[in-house]
Parts: sequence; C-alpha cells; structure tokens
Amino acid sequence: MFLKIYLIGVISTFIWDLFWTTYRLFSKKSLLDINMARIGLRRNMLSGNYRVGGNIYRELAVLFLFIIFTSLTSWLGFCFELGNSIHSFLKNQGEPQALKEIRWKMKNVPLNPSEVAQLDIRCVEIQRGQKFNPEQIKKIEEAYKKRGFDISLSAQEVNQ
Repeated sequence: MFLKIYLIGVISTFIWDLFWTTYRLFSKKSLLDINMARIGLRRNMLSGNYRVGGNIYRELAVLFLFIIFTSLTSWLGFCFELGNSIHSFLKNQGEPQALKEIRWKMKNVPLNPSEVAQLDIRCVEIQRGQKFNPEQIKKIEEAYKKRGFDISLSAQEVNQ
C-alpha cells in the first residue's frame, strides 16, 4: 500500500515537472521573450529570470537532475512544486499596478530595443522603489553598448 502511494507521488511529481519544463521551453517563442532578446536577455530555464548569456544545455541538464530528485521525493516534491507555483501566483497578484501594466505591454506589444530597455529599467525602478540617477543610466547605456546594442536612455524617457 505504501509503495503504491509513493509511486503515485513519483509519477505525479514527474508529470508536473515535465509539464512545466515543456511550458518553459515553448514559452521561449513568446512575445515577451522575443522583446527581451532584442536587448540581449534570455530567460533562465532554472529560475525564470532574464539574464545575459548562459548555456541552455547546462541549464536543461541541471533542470532534469532536479526533476529526477523531486520525483524521487514523491509527494514531498509534489507539495514543494505546488507550493512554489502558488507562491509565484500570489507574488504576481501583489505587485504594483504600474508593474503589471509594463509587463502586460512587454508580453503583448512588439517593441523596439530602446522601448524594451526603457520598460525594463522602469520595472527595476519600481521594484527598487527609487529611480536611477543619471550616472547609473550612463553605466547602463555603456553596458548595452559593450554587448553591441546602441540604446539611448535619456533620463526624461526613463523616468516617465
């Protein structure tokens, strides 16, 4: 009896993880990911955060090891994954309206690189609770130029 419950938990966790991994792989073609790619960022398969560079094959290997580990923990892994999903949902519900509007625009409107960069900076400002000063904006522009993106972020445009 215990073995059946354990195996049902293993299968449930494996299916849950496989579903979310497949979702992450196919979301790479979403408009949000396309917009973020215009400024040289891509979604990390493990954390879901956007970053510069990284090796997707290494991330997939680590992700599959994580799937195996959580699946072997049976219902404990399933509860962890379910709790993680609920936490993520509730966290998104509690974010400021301005942040929700920016994310909606990035998910639903094709943007040029300058617009994406400005919206990304605005998101960071909202999350930090303070605006970037002109020196910080200049450093961000230089970082974009080093990565091959000629993006102008004047203080007037960013602080709208």
